[in-house]
Amino acid sequence: MNTTIFFREDAHLSFPPVCVGCGSNDPTKTLKWTIFSSPSLSSGAKAFKAANVLVGLAMGGIGGAMGGAHLGNTLKKSKATALHTLPICELCLSRFSSTHLQIVSEASEGLFQDTGITTPAFSLKMIKGCASWTLVNERFAKLVTDMNKGEVFLSLDHCIANSQSPGKQPELGFEEASQLPVVDAKSLANYQSIYKRALSPIEAVVVDSWHAIVGKHKTIYTYPDIPEKKLKNAIASYAKCSSNELIIALQDSSLFGSAKQGALFTSLGIHGSPPGVNKPISIHYWQIVPSFVSFDSSFTKSCIILGTDQRIWLNGFQGDTEFAALCAFISKVATFTKHP
Repeated sequence: MNTTIFFREDAHLSFPPVCVGCGSNDPTKTLKWTIFSSPSLSSGAKAFKAANVLVGLAMGGIGGAMGGAHLGNTLKKSKATALHTLPICELCLSRFSSTHLQIVSEASEGLFQDTGITTPAFSLKMIKGCASWTLVNERFAKLVTDMNKGEVFLSLDHCIANSQSPGKQPELGFEEASQLPVVDAKSLANYQSIYKRALSPIEAVVVDSWHAIVGKHKTIYTYPDIPEKKLKNAIASYAKCSSNELIIALQDSSLFGSAKQGALFTSLGIHGSPPGVNKPISIHYWQIVPSFVSFDSSFTKSCIILGTDQRIWLNGFQGDTEFAALCAFISKVATFTKHP
């Protein structure tokens, strides 16, 4: 059954490591495109244009290129507002004819027509500054929705209501901080009571995002309800926190509940325990590209993917729900944090 979701034209989405066409795990190919803003279009409309359609290994470089787009003079002067990379399996990709690849590659004008564009895996069109995306695979659509809370909507009206006003679309850039969300006064007072000090605007938003997106799960403990022994073990084992980091949450991946393995989420970033003999990982949110965030919950691997060489290894989850929630949180805070 087809599923339609909506997202803002400047949204930086995260995608699950499953095929956009059939929902199978571990797809080996990718489709990439770029959304460009076009000053020539009225009413703040944005032109969608594929800078290229790259087909290659999902986790190991690009194996080839197909359908490289030729940007016209108008779009050459435009600025990229979002990048999207869709995972796809080899079988589903084989169903894309050269015409389909060209449609994705040169979809600028077609997106603003009533019919939009259509491929074997999805159809897409722009309506009032929002993308209406109809997917043939229900599992992929659900995971995208779960991973991008606040970015993906189930109705056009909701998407439009949450869109930014014209003229305030952020230019694509990994050190550009988006406008901070507003934390209501009651929640802010509660957080400051918990931490027993005033919170900076960015700290308040990170803490608030955690409470809104992740919530309670079996192996995830949110401050101040983190068992003291677990927190001490995590800090002693792998999480070397600085004095200006607020502890937000702890994920316990240890087999017997010691919390010597897992992840510690703070106001600045993530500390993760390594598998085997690898070194612990510590990464700031501003170092993370939101569109790179995904997860792998296969039998042999269980991790959050933050980039080509960055993994947070986690165990103890019953399914994809916890992974999707953590990815949604990381993607959100990575969009509005920047290099200090």
